Amino acid sequence: MEESQGINGVDDSYRHLPILYLTFLTIWSFSACSWTVNTFKNRHFQSRQIVYNGLLLQFH
Repeated sequence: MEESQGINGVDDSYRHLPILYLTFLTIWSFSACSWTVNTFKNRHFQSRQIVYNGLLLQFH
């Protein structure tokens, strides 16, 4: 059985992992930034009043 060794003694089947990780990191970063911007833009729709046992609590 012959093993395929790349340049630094690393198996060739692992050669594509860095680009795969970079792709997933890019997708995750874009999703996190989009979520953050969307949450910031829509923050004024959140209620600043809480009714607790019939009492109206307001937050400034």
